[in-house]
Amino acid sequence: MARIYASDITGRQRAEELLRQSEEKLARAEEVALLGHWDLDLKSNKLTWSKELFRLFGQDPATFVPTIDAFVDAVHSEDREKLIAIRNTALREATGFTVDYRIVVPDRSERFIQEKVKIIRDEPGNPIRIFGAAQDITERKLLEERFLHAQKMETVGRLAGGVAHDFNNVLTAIMGNSEILLMGLRRDDPLYDNAQGILDAAERAAALTRQLLAVSRKQVLQSQVLNLNAVIKNILYMLKRLIREEIELVTVLDPDLGNVKADQGQIEQVILNLVLNARDAIPQRGKLTITTANAEFLTPLNCQFDVLSPGRYAVLSVSDTGMGLDPEIQEQIFEPFYTPKKWVKVLAWAWPLYMELLNRVKDILMLSAKPG
Repeated sequence: MARIYASDITGRQRAEELLRQSEEKLARAEEVALLGHWDLDLKSNKLTWSKELFRLFGQDPATFVPTIDAFVDAVHSEDREKLIAIRNTALREATGFTVDYRIVVPDRSERFIQEKVKIIRDEPGNPIRIFGAAQDITERKLLEERFLHAQKMETVGRLAGGVAHDFNNVLTAIMGNSEILLMGLRRDDPLYDNAQGILDAAERAAALTRQLLAVSRKQVLQSQVLNLNAVIKNILYMLKRLIREEIELVTVLDPDLGNVKADQGQIEQVILNLVLNARDAIPQRGKLTITTANAEFLTPLNCQFDVLSPGRYAVLSVSDTGMGLDPEIQEQIFEPFYTPKKWVKVLAWAWPLYMELLNRVKDILMLSAKPG
C-alpha cells in the first residue's frame, strides 16, 4: 500500500508541475501579446483577473481586488456608458461581442483596450459565466491616428494647391494691371508709388502661393542664389506692418554674409512665420531681433533632424523677449500645418496681404476719381 501511495503522490506532483509550466507559458504569451484574460462567475459575482491584466490596468495583484465596480471606475468616463450598454445587450441576448475602449491607469495616462468577450450558458441557455480577453492596442491606435492625420494633411495639401492655383490667377491679373498702370505713369506722378505698392504686395502674395504649391507638391521649388540680407530687407516693410507698435524690430545683418541657394518664397515664409510667432509670444512691450551671420564647422554638427557636413554656412536667427514655448509645443513645431492656435496663423499672414492689396487699390481709385 505504501508503494501505491508513493506512486499516487509522484503522479500528482508531475501533473501539478505540468500545470505550472502550462500556466507559466500562458503568462509569458500574454505578456508578449499585451493580452490579459478575465473570468466572471455570474452566480457568485466573483471576478478573476490574469497576471497580465493587472499589469495592463496598472494595478498590483497583492493590493488590488478586481471587482466589476473597480473595472468600471478604470474605464474612461467618455467610454463607460457605451461599454455598459454593449455588455447589458450581450447578457440579454447571450451573445459574445468585441469592443474598443479606453482606460485610465493610476498614473493618469490613457490606454486603448480591445476586449473580446464570450458568454457561457447552461443547458437551458441561461448565462452563467462571462469570459473575456483584453489586449492593449494603444500603439496600434496611435499608428491609426497618425495614418488618418497623414491622409487629412494630404487632403489639405490638395486643397491648398487648388486654392493657390486659383489665387495665382487673380494675382496675375492684379500684377498685369499694375504693370500697365506703371507704364502709363511718370515716376513723379502721385499715383506711381501706389501702383508700385500694389505690384510689390501682389509679388509677395505670389511668393506665398508658391509656398503653398510647394507644400502640396504641385510645384517644383525654385532654388536660386540668394543673399539673406537682401531677402530680409525686401520684406522688412511688411514685417513692421505685422507687429505691434509696442514691439521694437531690430535687424543685425552681417555685411559680409555669404550667399545661399534656396527658394526665396520659402525663406520669406519661414521669416514671416517666425516673426508672427515671436509677436504672439510678446505679451506687451518687447524686442524682436533678426540676425544673420557666417558660420564654419570643421567637423560634422549633429542637429535634431539632420547632420550638417563640415563647411561654411549662412546663419539666420530670429529671437524675441517673449515668454517662449512650452515643451509640449516644442515637440510639434516642425509638423506640417501645426499651430497651437488652429488656423489663426494662416489667417494672420494671409489677411494683412489681402488688406494691403485692397487699401492700395482703394487709394488709386480715390485719387483717380479726383477732378483735375
